[in-house]
Amino acid sequence: MKKTENGTPIVNQEQLIKILKNSEKGVTVLGPLGRGKTWALKHSNLPCGVTSSNSISGTYASGGMEQIKKDFQYQLQGRLPLVIDDLGTEIIMGHYGVKLDVIQWLILECYGKGTKMYFTTNLTLEALTERYGSRVADRIKEDTYIIVLEGESRRELTYQNTEQELDTILAKEPEPEPQIEG
Repeated sequence: MKKTENGTPIVNQEQLIKILKNSEKGVTVLGPLGRGKTWALKHSNLPCGVTSSNSISGTYASGGMEQIKKDFQYQLQGRLPLVIDDLGTEIIMGHYGVKLDVIQWLILECYGKGTKMYFTTNLTLEALTERYGSRVADRIKEDTYIIVLEGESRRELTYQNTEQELDTILAKEPEPEPQIEG
């Protein structure tokens, strides 16, 4: 298996799906934009949905801890995995003046309950440690396999295909406009 210079395993899309479906513990997927980290999570048949970190922060801002506890009740009981997309992109929000890093709180609470956790992020392990602190980073390292997803940007490929499709459309002869008799 290929590894980064700091020893983190590097996998392709197919390997990532296999790991997500068969892993006994959670997975943290690192990698640049557009590689398919979110796509892989959504297509690995996990027993719950994928929630973006921004969405979780927004939920806290609008509904406070009561709403977070309601929305993540099964994760906070250790009955369903915690699955967070785009870890590290959220804004720390306040609810009636009480600011909270709700993602940090969720990770620590779920860790304490033995909840399986899955994350995607564009950050490096060092940046995750800086963003959430060493307590959270250590728990992520302990409870998840940390891997890097390699490959080309899926969005860049889509963008290139879009250009080709537009060229095809523009190359077509225009259909004559219908004549309106008056």
